[in-house]
Amino acid sequence: LQAIAPRLSADQLHAALGRMLGEVVLATKESNVKSRAAAFDALLLIAERAQAVAPDAKRADALSSVVVSVAAGLAGKTPHMVAASLLALSRLLYEHRASPAITPAGIRLFETVLPLLRHREQEVVRAAVVLLKVQLAALPREAVEPLLPRLVPPLLAWCSNKHAHLKYQVRYLMERLVKRFGLEVMMQVTPEPHTRLLTHMRKQKERARRHTDARLAAKAVRDGDDDEPGGPRNRHAEYEALLGEGD
Repeated sequence: LQAIAPRLSADQLHAALGRMLGEVVLATKESNVKSRAAAFDALLLIAERAQAVAPDAKRADALSSVVVSVAAGLAGKTPHMVAASLLALSRLLYEHRASPAITPAGIRLFETVLPLLRHREQEVVRAAVVLLKVQLAALPREAVEPLLPRLVPPLLAWCSNKHAHLKYQVRYLMERLVKRFGLEVMMQVTPEPHTRLLTHMRKQKERARRHTDARLAAKAVRDGDDDEPGGPRNRHAEYEALLGEGD
């Protein structure tokens, strides 16, 4: 696929887009790191090719078209397909987070994903949390703040010992939200049974900061001999690190 996609014309790419994306999106759920990286490479290559064959004035529309095509998988019949589509979207949006053209699509997706936090399958909820992590890092504050009342209550419903992995992911996301929007704003949108979490987070802030500084310093030492950023081995390293935070 990576060999074929760069050779496709605009018409050929449009005709084959659905079939190519279907296989690539499912492969983003592979547990093997190399297989997952290959799927992400193919996904980004398709998006790059879609922009390359479009006229200059239509490149933003071409990228949005790829995002919309991937988002169609959110209507998939299986939780696996829905979760894979969420992961593929998160990678696309993260790659193009600096592009103003992607912001409107990102805001629409943010609103679309919020109901999936109430999905009965944890596989879907975990993938939704991944996408929300990316969105919180990419979207402007003024676009996200009005959506907090719809985001926080269903998110905190997973903050229990019955869902250990999701609990830590939710707590990490709440920490990011407090850091970005402030404790006062977050207290206003947090249900009463969960306000103690925010109080606890405030008390633990300094200790967590020291722990994070130590962890980042140790990581910098370990990674000192890594390849330069952007090389084929670590193109997805920053994205994978974002997903791993809060584990």
